[in-house]
Amino acid sequence: MECTASARRAKLPENTPKKYFRPVRKIFTATEVRAIERRGDGYSVRTDEGEIASKRLLVAAGAWSQPLCAQLGLRIPVALDINIVSVTEPRPRAMKEVVTHVRGILTLKQVANGTFLIGGGWQGEGDLKSGRKGIAYESALHNIRLATRVVPELKRALLVRQWAGFEGVSPDSLPYAGPIPGADNAYVLTCARGGWSIAPEIGRLMSGLMLDGRADESLERFRPERFAHG
Repeated sequence: MECTASARRAKLPENTPKKYFRPVRKIFTATEVRAIERRGDGYSVRTDEGEIASKRLLVAAGAWSQPLCAQLGLRIPVALDINIVSVTEPRPRAMKEVVTHVRGILTLKQVANGTFLIGGGWQGEGDLKSGRKGIAYESALHNIRLATRVVPELKRALLVRQWAGFEGVSPDSLPYAGPIPGADNAYVLTCARGGWSIAPEIGRLMSGLMLDGRADESLERFRPERFAHG
């Protein structure tokens, strides 16, 4: 075979404690965080929708996490990727797993309505300051070519839309995950590349750390301050 692929399904372990699943009181979208301040034994987050008070705080703002962590005394280097995703028309079910490719940059999945999502880190154009992001034709073309070599069925599918999104990247391409030094009950979880696959598990680990003070497995290699002296 010309291509070799690996696949796995992303889901939470069946033994995940129910206390890690708590109802969300309110979700604010398109809301700017203007300041984070210590308030008693917790934190106050000032936004353009008002003030939010909490005993615990998690910075999980992706490419925008760097300035928020800085307000809590943590300096983390974050580079910017502008990843392209392509979506096809709905097709008959061909796969149930998330597929990656050992010879190129690819993630490929078929969602419930039958459409394929094609990605993997091919780069678009834009910058974080202006918020502008767009598709780079050559990158998108190579991404689609690779996907059709892995799953030939895609050659019969129509491409219906594409988009580009910002992703924060650490110098070693590993997540920042753990407590923020010197800021009690404040944590960071960002730059988790491959989030579609690893989000359920690393989210479970962070929930354990925040609620119990420990994680089921060591997060030492993801220490947020690991680049503080270099």
